[in-house]
Amino acid sequence: MQINYIDEENTITINDGIKTQYWLLNFLAVLAITNAIIYPVFISDYKKMSWLVLLFWVLIGISSLVGLLYNLTKKTATAMLKLESISYLNERQIFGKKRYSLKLKNGKQRDLIELKSPIDILEAKRFFKDIGIETNQMNLDNSKIKSI
Repeated sequence: MQINYIDEENTITINDGIKTQYWLLNFLAVLAITNAIIYPVFISDYKKMSWLVLLFWVLIGISSLVGLLYNLTKKTATAMLKLESISYLNERQIFGKKRYSLKLKNGKQRDLIELKSPIDILEAKRFFKDIGIETNQMNLDNSKIKSI
């Protein structure tokens, strides 16, 4: 991943190929929704289809629709971001692995998917600190309540 700061425009550019990944994810969600509608209605015979198969297709359609709406409303794949539109660098832990994203002021998130090694993470944190973007670090060890 390559992050560049353009001083004249007060913007950063992120080159990581996430736009293609989001486009593919949205395309697969639309395909799953279409399949969840077409298969039970047109291809399969209602009299021969069990209620469990119908429930399965309904769940696939609903979960794909929820995922698609979440991607369209809460995520962004913009490569060029103005510094004024960035709130902070978000650090969160999911299943024991740290994930990083830029939280934008419009409520969306720009995921930084290629921050994997500790060296890349440290360089990114230092870069964002140098250009004036704060980090929202989650330290779970300090937040645990100790019982007596």
